[in-house]
Amino acid sequence: MADMKTRLVAKVVTTVMLAIWAGLAPAHAGSSDFQVLARMLHFIEGVPDGERTVGVVIDPAVPGAVTAAEELKAAFGTGKTFENITLTAKAISPSEIGSVDIVFVPEGLSKHHAMISAEAQKKGALTITNDPACVESQDCVISVRRRARTEILWSRGAAQRASVGLGETLKALVEERP
Repeated sequence: MADMKTRLVAKVVTTVMLAIWAGLAPAHAGSSDFQVLARMLHFIEGVPDGERTVGVVIDPAVPGAVTAAEELKAAFGTGKTFENITLTAKAISPSEIGSVDIVFVPEGLSKHHAMISAEAQKKGALTITNDPACVESQDCVISVRRRARTEILWSRGAAQRASVGLGETLKALVEERP
């Protein structure tokens, strides 16, 4: 029992340190927010362990979207493991959402939020983002955005549709939305 409590405390401390680190690191839209989100996946109830493909949604009409997606893909290479989840990333168009397990919706895609959410729901894919508007509209489950401070938002509605839950470890770190 003491060992279990020690591991829980270690996970909480790790998550808090991660959030603090993210808040102090220089803001770089996309890639560092994505890495914080990737580390938090382990603490979301209902996200299965194992190999998962993250689709980074791109719209070539959005300046820098393709470059940002390629940076994320390069950062994760052939796979990066966080706890028991190994992630690979690939750039996808909104119509390719059915080919991935987790959908990363970068800032700048607000006109696609509802469609991305609907496609992700059909597949049962988790939607993560660095755009708080996607969580506010209940189209994404969780958002991490680093500006002057780290902001982590959780959409109860989007989480329910994705069949995931807010783990105890994350409850103290996030702002819940309907």
